[in-house]
Amino acid sequence: MTFDKNFLKNLVAPIEKGRINGTFSKEEYVSNWNNIWSRCWNINEGWEDKKRHPRNYPDRQPVFRAILKSEFDRVGGFTPGGYDDDWSLSRKLGYEAIEAPGAIFYHKNPENLGEVFSHAKW
Repeated sequence: MTFDKNFLKNLVAPIEKGRINGTFSKEEYVSNWNNIWSRCWNINEGWEDKKRHPRNYPDRQPVFRAILKSEFDRVGGFTPGGYDDDWSLSRKLGYEAIEAPGAIFYHKNPENLGEVFSHAKW
């Protein structure tokens, strides 16, 4: 992943204003959109053009990108030992992260048939 220069500032702004305890961003864009395999990946996933989410992606998610340290510590942090460690945090907290507007970042889609196979198998 790569991040817009204002990613962290925008990600933590709602937390700093005391509105919420944790955030995530759904402003995830495809960094290699000009690659044909990357575009095919989006079509296969049913995602919006140039984005890594469908158009109707919810404003609340169980995956936190930023959270108050006190909340993280209160529940003992992540549950170790699995792929879903960030999802386990939401279950332990009893609430989900809220969308942080303007927290833009970029993610690369698979760029060749080998990467498509590897990602699909995973």
